[in-house]
Amino acid sequence: MVYARQLPDGKVLDFGVSGALYHDALVLYDRETGSYWSQITGEAIRGPLTGHKLSELPSEVTTWGQWRRAHPDTLLLVSESGPRGSPYANYSNDPDKLGVLGTRNPDPRLPGKTWVWGIAEGKEAVALVEERLSSEARMLSLGGRSVSVRRDGDRLVISPEASVRALRTYWFVWARFHPGSRIFPER
Repeated sequence: MVYARQLPDGKVLDFGVSGALYHDALVLYDRETGSYWSQITGEAIRGPLTGHKLSELPSEVTTWGQWRRAHPDTLLLVSESGPRGSPYANYSNDPDKLGVLGTRNPDPRLPGKTWVWGIAEGKEAVALVEERLSSEARMLSLGGRSVSVRRDGDRLVISPEASVRALRTYWFVWARFHPGSRIFPER
């Protein structure tokens, strides 16, 4: 997820990584007020701006290969020491390690490291189980309306486009922020 740094009053914030976690997810801080911000919700959770929410910007999670095919003229900035592997590879490959410090799965309906696309609208929250979705569109009822969801490789396609915001994350993180979420498809 990517958020705009500008607040509704026009003030532009400069962010850093706090090193703290909230519900096992990264916490940002703004250098202007020292407020802490949830990476998952974009909301200030501590400090003078508590309760303020950042506007989400369109973004895409993809591989370098997919990006390069779609945008062949892209320039890549590489440090003098060259590219490095991901520091998260071991974490990602260990299905039993949940959270940086180790945590329990808050909802055993799914294994903690199941990739889900979370959608929350009002008080309704749905976790779309990535491995259960296919290229065939399925209808999802959300907030009194229907949207079509399908997978296109590693991407989630929602129609009508931009009708809802979806966040790709591990189940154990989504379940901490949205306890009791509906799971879709059920099987």
